[in-house]
Amino acid sequence: QNELEANINIAKTKAMVSTPELVGLDNARDFGDGYILRSLRGSADAEFVDSRWPKSSSKSLRMIERQIEADNKNATKTDCSCCLGIEHEGNLVACILRHRNGSLGILHVDENHRRRGLGEILLREASRAFGHR
Repeated sequence: QNELEANINIAKTKAMVSTPELVGLDNARDFGDGYILRSLRGSADAEFVDSRWPKSSSKSLRMIERQIEADNKNATKTDCSCCLGIEHEGNLVACILRHRNGSLGILHVDENHRRRGLGEILLREASRAFGHR
């Protein structure tokens, strides 16, 4: 993919995600080209995050599961999620988590999906949700 195509994809993605609606447990946001922004849920999502995290350890999977569970519990009260993922054609390809101390981290975009603005979308949407809480 050349730089012009990457810039077009980023601009298109930003325009499609500029809606004020926050992503919660009961809604996801389709922004075209097979990409869907949604809440992270369950063990499969936690395994995806853990498998991409360079600091993964024997205890990290359970820590990530607890972070996602806590975020889901908060999302039932606030109707917005801070632990988010982006699916492409049904497969999770990017993620961001809100740590228990309130910081955002473990931002990851699979290599084949980089340079499309997905990391920026995750950071912006998780920050908006955190600010809403």
